[in-house]
Order: sequence, then C-alpha cells, then structure tokens
Amino acid sequence: MRHRYQPIRDLRTGEIVAWEALMRIPGRSPQSVLAQVGDDDNKQRMLDGFVVQSVRRSAPRNGPVFVNITPATVRAVLDGEPWPDLGEVTAVWELNESSEMQRVLAPADALPTLCRSALVALDDVGDGVVDVQRLLWAVRSGVAAVKLSAKVLQHADPGTLTLVRSILSLGIPVVAEGVERVQMLVSLGAAGVGYVQGFAVGLPT
Repeated sequence: MRHRYQPIRDLRTGEIVAWEALMRIPGRSPQSVLAQVGDDDNKQRMLDGFVVQSVRRSAPRNGPVFVNITPATVRAVLDGEPWPDLGEVTAVWELNESSEMQRVLAPADALPTLCRSALVALDDVGDGVVDVQRLLWAVRSGVAAVKLSAKVLQHADPGTLTLVRSILSLGIPVVAEGVERVQMLVSLGAAGVGYVQGFAVGLPT
C-alpha cells in the first residue's frame, strides 16, 4: 500500500492549505479493497493500521492531511482508545456517510467526544440525503470541516448552489471535492466556497 496526496487549495488565494491522503494498492481499486473489508471490524482495523503506517511514512508536512478512517476505529476511539498515532503528521480524520458510520455516530455524545480529542471532518456529504439539521449538530459538536461530495457538484445549477450556500451559512469551512472544471470553480467561488480539491486545482502527487 502507498498513498498519493491531493492538494486542497484556498480558492481565494490559490495556496495549498491541506492535503487528502488517497490510498493506492497496485492492481486494486480503493473501492474493491473497501468492499472486501466490508463490515468486519478486524479487517477494518487492519486496513487502518496499514493506512497509518503509509501516511506516517510519506505524507507532506506542510499542512494538515485528511485521512479516511473506518467505523471500527472510530468505535474503538469512542470506547476509550487513543486515535492512531501519525507522528509528525497533523491528521484530520474523515468520517464518511456510510450507514455503518452513521450508526457509530448516532449517540448524542459521539461527535462531541471525537471532536474534543482530534480534528474531524464529515466526508462525502451529499452522497445521501443532505440533512442540514444534522450538519448543524455536527458544527455545534466541533467538526473542523465539511467535505462536499463530487456527486453534489456535478451540475452548477441554482438548486445545487442554494444547497451549498445553506451549508456555508452554518459557519464552518467547506471543501468541495472532485472539482474538475474551471466553470465549477467560478460557480463555487461565487457561492462563497473557500476550499476546493480536484483535477482543476491539482493532481495527486
């Protein structure tokens, strides 16, 4: 396993402010690996261990690194384990929109507990139904950022931009993922989005 790192840029200045760690396994897609791991806690913990080793070894040191983490490790942290040790790397742990992750985060004290001990971001927001009330609770709990799924941003139509503005109104940094077209950059900038990642602003290195 190795990782490539995609820059997250400040849309206003063009500067790289963070990175996302993208898992790469020769001959395998990340989706196939995750499908094989499934809901098995032991396999999830093993995968996270490999991820941590790779990121510790290779991640850039000039800014935070967004790292995907499995529900099994999140559950273990809620049970009292420390977050994985990334050494000198400043981690922002990404919590995805999967149904299993949502079950882990269901207790009222789950997100506040996680956010007190680490930087946490909601990932793939928009893969399912966007619940602004749930996002508001996440903001009040202390999440560091919301990452909008590329699926939300496929079309720069008025409805999409209204949704984006609603999320921005919660007062939390929003990262638009999967931005591949210059026109989308223009639309996101006009909507007030501050941070973007995708081929339009930088390839993984």
